[in-house]
Amino acid sequence: MSGQVKAEYDFEAQPNSGEMSITAGEILTVIRRNVEGGWMEGSNSRGQVGLFPESYVTPHYGPPPSAPPVRIVLIVFFFLVTQGNSMWKRWLLINMHSFLSKWIFLTQF
Repeated sequence: MSGQVKAEYDFEAQPNSGEMSITAGEILTVIRRNVEGGWMEGSNSRGQVGLFPESYVTPHYGPPPSAPPVRIVLIVFFFLVTQGNSMWKRWLLINMHSFLSKWIFLTQF
């Protein structure tokens, strides 16, 4: 079962033990879980492979997806609306604040 974990604490491996030293904040790829009771086998970004304590790491799910480029969308929207007929221009002027605050909230800006 693979996945990623984040090291919460430093761990210094014992020489010739199959252990791997880890540093707090380091992201590790899990190769095997529950190895010999409380250990995990994994690899780091330097290609090293070894065992480290399961209690020293927490699950890592990566960064959340980025929000759409709201500013660009707004510029295009304003350009299209202002090129249209006067009804849309009036609606935009009257409802701009309400519309934008709701629209930006919905896009998680």
